[in-house]
Amino acid sequence: MSGDSSKNQTRERLTFIFLPLIIAVIAVLLIKKNLSIELVKKINGKEIYQTMLSLWGTLLGFIFATAAILISVNDTEFIRQLRASGNYRSVLISYISSCMHLFVGIVITTFLYLFDKWGWACMAFLVVANIDIFITVAIT
Repeated sequence: MSGDSSKNQTRERLTFIFLPLIIAVIAVLLIKKNLSIELVKKINGKEIYQTMLSLWGTLLGFIFATAAILISVNDTEFIRQLRASGNYRSVLISYISSCMHLFVGIVITTFLYLFDKWGWACMAFLVVANIDIFITVAIT
């Protein structure tokens, strides 16, 4: 019985990681079909990078704070119920996964910003990252 449970948890974790990415890639393919490269080149990439870094940094801070609060209130009835049901670990893993997605997005966007890169590939990355982060955080 525990083998089925661990397989289900592994399947859930893989779904949590890869489903948002798959949806994001499909969205990029649809956008690429309908958005011209000339239009992308006219957009000021630096301003978009600054906005995304601000939003993602703020969101990362809130998720860190939420995880810290969850960890620090170990002796409440709610946490005991979460642990008894086996969901406490899943909740923490979802928070950690959201933080990792945000962190990767922040690091890559910071490099793109610092080296002043902008083009279709950068736009596609931002679309994928935004959809991925939105879905990942919404699931959390």
